[in-house]
Amino acid sequence: MKDPKTRGREITSLLCAMKELDLGTGKIITLNEEKILKKGDKTVEIIPAWKYLLG
Repeated sequence: MKDPKTRGREITSLLCAMKELDLGTGKIITLNEEKILKKGDKTVEIIPAWKYLLG
């Protein structure tokens, strides 16, 4: 997700899906990046795969 084009595409797509499904939180699984983004009333969690798998 270091490429700005990829980052924008992934976040925009997830936000559209969250709106369609009426979800407040979504996750993007990455190799090693971790961040929490707030977009209005929506939250996007960017988490590394190892942390996601450990639950």
